[in-house]
Formats: sequence, structure tokens, C-alpha cells
Amino acid sequence: MRILVVSLSYPPLNNPQSIRWRALSKLLAKQGIDLEVLSLKLPFADFIDVNSNFNIRRIYSPITCFLLKKFLLSGDRIKNSYLRVWLLKLYEIFSFGDAFIDWGIRTSYELAKISNDYHRIIFSCEPHIATLLPTFFVNNKKVILDLADPPIPNYFLGTPIFPFKQIYEIVFYLALKRAQKVIFTGYGVKEFYEGKYPFLKGKSFVITQGFPKELYYYSLSKPQTSNNPPVLSFVGNFIDNIREPTELINAVSKLNIKFVYVGKIDRWSNFLKRKLGSRFIFLGRKSNEEALKIQLNSDVLIYIGNKVPYQQSGKLYEYLGSNKPILAIIQNKKDDAIRLIERFKCGIVCKNSEEEIFISVKKILLNKHRFLNSRKDYLKLNYCWDTLARKYKYILESP
Repeated sequence: MRILVVSLSYPPLNNPQSIRWRALSKLLAKQGIDLEVLSLKLPFADFIDVNSNFNIRRIYSPITCFLLKKFLLSGDRIKNSYLRVWLLKLYEIFSFGDAFIDWGIRTSYELAKISNDYHRIIFSCEPHIATLLPTFFVNNKKVILDLADPPIPNYFLGTPIFPFKQIYEIVFYLALKRAQKVIFTGYGVKEFYEGKYPFLKGKSFVITQGFPKELYYYSLSKPQTSNNPPVLSFVGNFIDNIREPTELINAVSKLNIKFVYVGKIDRWSNFLKRKLGSRFIFLGRKSNEEALKIQLNSDVLIYIGNKVPYQQSGKLYEYLGSNKPILAIIQNKKDDAIRLIERFKCGIVCKNSEEEIFISVKKILLNKHRFLNSRKDYLKLNYCWDTLARKYKYILESP
């Protein structure tokens, strides 16, 4: 069986879908799947994956590369965030609402020529309609949608301007309707979309984000961290109106802790610096490997769930593999963290309120070992990439 994975995000890009498909593609190929990846060519960031056991095709998209280099990657040349947003919004008007439509058009043309060479084509659908556009240029019986994010969320460039949002909602609906199978990265997300689109029942599945198996075994052999003062770490990005840390910052400012933030420079990093002073450690953007090491050297890992039910933060699963106490701040009832934290007894779930967060952090710090009783619970390995790849292979090979 020949499989093609179409993903705008792939190394050297460093985001959840890139991490997901670097791990899954290697393991699927190792399990005997004849696999190729079709992704974006980045001339300013060469990347050679010496461990690849499959072919990687690259499509050069000059406009997309320009936008990534100037606006969205670390080391942006345009530092003013407001100027960056307004310039992107201006481009959005001239690109039919999607900043990466250039890549979508070029990929659609390429797929029209090569799609007959593959039995299944997986489309990694990120927050861009450009990743859905190519699905209409291949036989619908081959299409598998891997929905890490909805294609038009309101946290990418802001809510798309009229009429683009309405047009893309129709495109999204048609893509879901045409797909043979749809993969979601969370059970709550699957439930949300099946409620909204009943025709998905029977053809939708869940393959969550995961963690490297090596991380889990290394964390078991590593002595538990005991920093003084304790280190609380948040790895990821804060998102206005969806994943805001106001209550968290107010709560931890009252505690004798150090707070490590691995993510982008934004107004929240500045707010943390003002509130915590020298107790705040900003490390900026790190590679996935570096971020995992930081997690292993922390006392408590901070997870903030999204307000919206249609996206599940994948950082939860990497935290799980790190075998550290987790403080899960929940903002919607469908968040998978509620089920996982309860199942593994590996942390505390609380609401996004200053008082609850303050009390929960103190409880964890007073008795960290209570939340490490399940460190050797090998059921956690259900969420390592190796297990997830086997599940993916089963879905690919089933009728």
C-alpha cells in the first residue's frame, strides 16, 4: 500500500503538526508502509533528515516562504507585533482570506498529476484552508483528513474577514463530506464535530498527539527533580481569548516559585516579567527535543486547556510522557485532560480561576510524590508515537 502524506508543516518547521508527522511518518515506514511526504520547500532553512526511511517531496512556494520568514518564524525581521498583524491582514485580503493559499494552489496542481500513484492520501489539516484545497483534486475514496486544528480558527490571523469565513466554512464542510476517513486528535474534538456533522459518525477516528517512547523510559530512570524554589514550566503558546494565562500569572505571583516559559515573545511574557521579576525565566522558542529536556527538569508542568471545544492541545501528551505532576487548568468540559489526569492520577484538574490555581499548585508542591504513584503505569505507552503509529496503520489498511 502506497501512502502520501500532504503536510504544509514538516521539519525544519517546529510546530505540533510538524512534530506529529516527523514521528508518525518514520514509524509507519518502519512498519512496512510504502510512504512519501509532500511538504513545503524552505530554501532559507535547509533540513536533511538522515534517519528518514522514506522519500520527502518538496514544493517551493515563494509567497508562503516569504510570509513564514518575515512574519511567523522565530527571528522575525518585523518585530512590531501590531505592524505584523496588519500587514498579514492586508495580504489576507489579496489572497482570498488565506495567507498560504499560494502553497495550496501549487500543491493542488502537483497532486492532480501524481495522485493516481497512491492508495491513500493523508491531508494534515492545519489552521489554513490551503491544506484543504488540494483534497478536491484527488479521488475522494483516497482522502483521509488528519484534523489537528480546524482550518479557520480565530487564533491564526484573527477571524477571517467577510465573506472569506463563510466561504471557507462551506469548503470545510465539503471536504469533510468527501473524505473517506477523518482523524481527530482528541476525543472531545471528535464528539464536538460528530455533533455538528452527524455524517462523520462511522468514518471518524481518534489518533491523539503523542510522545517519544524514549522520553517515557528515560523519565523513569531519572531521579525526580526537587528544585529550590520549585520550578513550574509552561511549554507552548498563550492565545488571546482562548488560552489566556491571566489567572495563572496572578496565582503564581503569590508563591515562592520560579516560572519557566518556553514559547514566543508576546504581551504575556512581558506581563509575567512585570509580575514575577527575577522569578520568571523566559527561554523563547525551542526545538521539540530541547523542550522535552526542560520538562524533565521541572517540578510541575502547567497545562492550560482551550476555551473552544474544537481543538485539543497536544502538549498534554508530551507532559504525560515526562512523568511529572501536571496542573491542568480546564476551560471546557470536553477537554481530554480531565479524563487522562483522572485515569493516571498524575496531577490536579482545576478551573481557570486565581484561587483554584493557587490552592492546586500548593497541593501539588506539598506532596509531589502523591502524583507520581503511577509513574510505572505502562498504560501511558498507549500514547507514545510507536503505539499511535500502529493504530494509524490499522486505520489505513482497513476498508
